[in-house]
Amino acid sequence: MDRRFILLLWLWPGIAFADGNRISLLQVAPLTAGNSLFSDQGAAQDSLVHGLSPGLDANPALQVGQLNAAHITQSGSRSEVRLSQMGSAGIDAEGLRNHATILTPGADQLAILDQRGTDNVGRVLLGRGSSLSGELYQSGEALRGEVLVQGHGSRGVLVQAGTGIDGALHVNGAGADVSYTMIGRGMAGSVPATVMTNIGGGQITIRQTR
Repeated sequence: MDRRFILLLWLWPGIAFADGNRISLLQVAPLTAGNSLFSDQGAAQDSLVHGLSPGLDANPALQVGQLNAAHITQSGSRSEVRLSQMGSAGIDAEGLRNHATILTPGADQLAILDQRGTDNVGRVLLGRGSSLSGELYQSGEALRGEVLVQGHGSRGVLVQAGTGIDGALHVNGAGADVSYTMIGRGMAGSVPATVMTNIGGGQITIRQTR
């Protein structure tokens, strides 16, 4: 029996232009199938991608299944994207694949991506604006993540916990806060964790454990 349930609030075919757009998402696929989401809210301001529990502070849009894929673009200012991807319980760990890209090239943007499974590929790309916050959290095996944030007073967070870790975190701008955490084995970043700055007023945190 197909257990997939999808609730989307958007303008068909997924490209919206009016301000104040809202997408509420829950995708639960059967064990042999996957979930996919494509959303482009264009330059609409005050747009939101979230889950079905508005009373919760986090309330992420949720994809649960064997193969999860998402591509979300929001170019307008004051937008927010919260997305969580995770594998279904009871299936082979090799099938828990999560791939997602979030693009938010505007001002006052918040993007949070949480991935749990095997073969996780996540990209959170924000720029060029002010008051930007991009966060990527990955746990499991074969973790590949990238966070890019460019703007004044911005924040970038990359947390990877598991095995086979490869990550990149880039934060540019005055007064930026940076947090980079890697926990596990098989850390395969192209270079060691390195921070370079010539502008004061920000905070940098790096944590690496095995």
